[in-house]
Amino acid sequence: MSRTSERMAALLVAALMATAAAAEEKYEERFHRTVPYSGGTVAIDHRFGGVNIRTGSRSEVDVKATIRSSDAAWAKQIRIEAESGRGGVRIRTVYPTRARSRDGDFSYSVDFQITVPASAPLRVSNRFGSVQAAGIASGSEIVNGHGSIQLSDTRGEQKVENSFGSITLRNINGNAVVRNSNGSIRADTISGTADVSNRFGSITVTKTNGRTIVQNTNGSVAVSEVTGPLTVANGFGSVSVSNVSGPVEVRNKNGSVQVERVGRDLAVTNAFGSISVARVEGNLQVSGTNSRIEARAVRGSADVTTSFGTVDLRDVSGAAQVTNANGSVKLSEIGGNTLVKTTFGSVVLRDVKGAVDVQNQNGAITLAGAPACKPISLRTSFSSIKIDLPPGASYAVNARTTFGRIQTRLPITTRTLTDEAVTGTIGSGICRLDLTNNNGTITIE
Repeated sequence: MSRTSERMAALLVAALMATAAAAEEKYEERFHRTVPYSGGTVAIDHRFGGVNIRTGSRSEVDVKATIRSSDAAWAKQIRIEAESGRGGVRIRTVYPTRARSRDGDFSYSVDFQITVPASAPLRVSNRFGSVQAAGIASGSEIVNGHGSIQLSDTRGEQKVENSFGSITLRNINGNAVVRNSNGSIRADTISGTADVSNRFGSITVTKTNGRTIVQNTNGSVAVSEVTGPLTVANGFGSVSVSNVSGPVEVRNKNGSVQVERVGRDLAVTNAFGSISVARVEGNLQVSGTNSRIEARAVRGSADVTTSFGTVDLRDVSGAAQVTNANGSVKLSEIGGNTLVKTTFGSVVLRDVKGAVDVQNQNGAITLAGAPACKPISLRTSFSSIKIDLPPGASYAVNARTTFGRIQTRLPITTRTLTDEAVTGTIGSGICRLDLTNNNGTITIE
């Protein structure tokens, strides 16, 4: 059977279950058995009902169940097995194999309340019902379908898998591996590593204390308060990251990316979605396609590449390198050298302290608050160049244009002076100032 057929069949069964649950369950029977526990795994194999697991201090497994059905004769054939063996305790629900005649609505369910020793490893397999477990002090493995999973206050490694239902984890003292499809995931407070994956549902992870890996498709991702490295991969959904003390890597497609407060280096790759970054204590590397990019307060260097989108960088302590196509570039408060390459978009630079190199085509260049003496090279075509130099600037000027004019409001000791070419010095002429244009004016202020 193909994956599509399996999914359609699962949806059909879920719809039938919902119809069956709507029927009046007239028959009800209670089950209770206590099984001694001498070690090993507590294994639960169940379908069509909820499983609620709590921990106790005794060396035993207490099994309580409620059997409900709209057909008493059929329900009395349901058996619950609870046995203790060499490998641990096994609990299983056995439903009648005899088909029941379909005369009107029909419903049935078995709901468990199970108490296990806190130190007992746990393995649960369930379908068409919720699973709740709390206080497990050893590792557990929970697999469910068509129902929610809630796991809280545990120790040891936890493995959780679900489909067509939500997963909620809280206070996991150990590592956690979480897999889901067609349902949301919410994890809060994991003291170890966290490996979280989902499809067709959102992911929210808060407070992890180890390496954190999050993967999703067709759903949003929100991660915050991570102590350690973080890796996020997503497609067709937004990504939000905040308060991470370790290095961060984000890969996304067809969705926005927003990152704030990263204690180390940050790398972001995105396509067809905006990128917003604020407060990075390390270096920043961003690559986008059809992406608008904004970054604020980067304490290292910034390397940004995009196309068909704008770039806006502000307050970068180190060097800034920007490559763009068909989009404007704005940079301000750059502490190191600046290199900008773009086409079909304007470039505006303000308060740049290092050397400046701008290579543009079909777009204007404006440099305000230029350094008093650093190498500056500005090149464009079919637009204008305007540079604002501070008092006391010292430059050797080489400005050339074609089909345009050169205007200067600063005193220049010239060697060549025409409407389309100026060479000479400003001040002592220690640093190089190269301005090259084609079909546009050059203005020095």
